[in-house]
Amino acid sequence: DNIRKFLQLQLTVNYVSVALTFIGSLMAGGRSSPLTTVQLLWVNLIMDTLAALALATEEPSEECLKRQPVHRKAPLVSRRMHMTIFMAAAYMLGLTLSMQAYGNVLFKAGPLGGIEHSTIVFNVFVLSTLFHMFNCRKLYEEFNVLEGLLSRSPLFIGVITFCFAFQVVAVQTFGDFMKVTSLRSEEWLGCVIVAIGVLFVGFISRLIPVCESSFEKTFDGSMLDEDAKAVLARVDNAVTKAQATTEEYKEGIYLDKARRLRARALWNEARHHHLHVSRIVNAFRRTRVDRLEEGRHFGVM
Repeated sequence: DNIRKFLQLQLTVNYVSVALTFIGSLMAGGRSSPLTTVQLLWVNLIMDTLAALALATEEPSEECLKRQPVHRKAPLVSRRMHMTIFMAAAYMLGLTLSMQAYGNVLFKAGPLGGIEHSTIVFNVFVLSTLFHMFNCRKLYEEFNVLEGLLSRSPLFIGVITFCFAFQVVAVQTFGDFMKVTSLRSEEWLGCVIVAIGVLFVGFISRLIPVCESSFEKTFDGSMLDEDAKAVLARVDNAVTKAQATTEEYKEGIYLDKARRLRARALWNEARHHHLHVSRIVNAFRRTRVDRLEEGRHFGVM
């Protein structure tokens, strides 16, 4: 799951970076790119190193431990992930291009293409990337992206805090190195407000029903090495013997029950025979007594 979380962020930001560089250059008439080389290096540092520390070190949740294993033929990027990546990338790209086209007017940031305007474009892109890292913590239909943040992701909090702090310091201090200029407090607030919208987009993406691919649950041991095959054969023999023992045990129980039923049937038959014979003997006895009584009666006469 952690690898998928990391890929979810990587693919989103890479798609946006490539599209932004290409489309932004066309919008600028080929004169410049929306992001400078140093700014792209900072974005890549966030994606490659810091995001890996933040997302790949998260401890598994109870739902993850109870979930069935992923089929080996299942794609690494699921359809749910594609939905989240597509919607987040579309929002981030549309937002950044809108800032490049109208950001100077919305933020009153001087002339179009000026350094203050370029700083706002860069700042919005980085902040939306950081907020999207919260979306990438979830891979399925979970809506609470803050769930388990304190208990299972302490390093995530540290990485996000460092990235936000460094972004503020870089924009406000490293102007010549990062090719940016310091922003006013209202500009920072505006950048945060528009960038945090990616969280809402991630929430909406999980409301859209997605049908995941299904695979037949069969096991193919042909791809295993010899040691694994030997272990598998021993386990299979042990399971077969255990099943045979269980079947023999069940057969013994059923045989014992059959013997008891047969004995009970024989007992009932003997009892019925005994009672029937007793009635016949008693009938003969009564007939003999009656004959003797009649003989005595005729003798007296």
